[in-house]
Amino acid sequence: MVLSPKSVVLDCFDNGKANAKMGLLPYDELRSVCRDKWSATKFLFVEGILEKPDLCSKCGSGVSFKKDPFVLEAKYEKNLVTKPPSEEKACFIYRCKNRNCSASVSLFKNTFFENGKKPPQQILMFLHLWLTGANVPTLKSLTGWSEPCVLQYCSLMRKMVSSLIINWLQCEVNPEIYTYENAIGGPGVEVQIDESAFGKRKYGRGHAVDTKWVFGGIEILVDEKGRRSGGNFFSVVVLDRKRDTLFDAIRKFIRPGSVIVSDCLKSYDTIREIDGYEFTHFSVNHSEHYKCPATGACTNTIEGKWNALKKNIPRQGFRSDEVLQEYLGEQMWRHANKGHLWEAAIKSMSVFVKYQGDV
Repeated sequence: MVLSPKSVVLDCFDNGKANAKMGLLPYDELRSVCRDKWSATKFLFVEGILEKPDLCSKCGSGVSFKKDPFVLEAKYEKNLVTKPPSEEKACFIYRCKNRNCSASVSLFKNTFFENGKKPPQQILMFLHLWLTGANVPTLKSLTGWSEPCVLQYCSLMRKMVSSLIINWLQCEVNPEIYTYENAIGGPGVEVQIDESAFGKRKYGRGHAVDTKWVFGGIEILVDEKGRRSGGNFFSVVVLDRKRDTLFDAIRKFIRPGSVIVSDCLKSYDTIREIDGYEFTHFSVNHSEHYKCPATGACTNTIEGKWNALKKNIPRQGFRSDEVLQEYLGEQMWRHANKGHLWEAAIKSMSVFVKYQGDV
């Protein structure tokens, strides 16, 4: 059965239960925000993503819009289609009030939208689609954009949501001042750890690719009825599986006092001896069983997480660790913000603009 474009759009946008579960905007509200450039700009001002400067960056004088978009909206709303492009452009430019300066700058200068080839309402619509998990062919079909343009914006969205997580992953750990704000585990909390190869060829077939090692861990939550489930997790690209490399990651991502469960990799043998940290450690020998009969230790949850991650990350090799870490950061971000993806994405956009500068 071939779906019509209309049915595809309704399935992606008007699925109220799915949108509510993921924390996305209802279709009517999304349509209002993305109706035109005016409404999208208003939304960005309200969310603090766009800010009108008080002073000219060149001379320090006051600034004003050439033509205030909020004043002109009512006048031109009925004639959006026939409005001259030059006149519309003037509504999104502010200039210095000093006649000797007369500097003119776009409203979108030094923002997430500065170098965008698409207007803000289309970018916000694309963001909503991307958050639903739509793949590249679906995004091409619904937006009408070319494949290079879709891939470019997918990469930009991925950088946006993973930027804060990657900055945290790259920070140095000082046990005396490190707050473990984003770390997992804690006293008595079980954390399963494991390492996995990404980019490996299946059965040795296909072109040669560089294998990247990823180290990760996941909390094990136990409810009132004793049912176990996976909680927060981390995943970070590592150079190798040597003891010092993995222990550096454990210091950063796992809180002291955690109960660590791993396989029998030799690098894990001395986890209890990490200087300045107290961990309880159990291991399971996978060559004999999947669950240790004596202690009940297993790593099934973290291994299941690897399968889920690899389904959402391209199978081909990665040219750099940074690209793979962005994909992993996106999945960490989606997991941490499930239930309020749109709100978290808008917040990430605002922070990305303020602290990353030009994009």
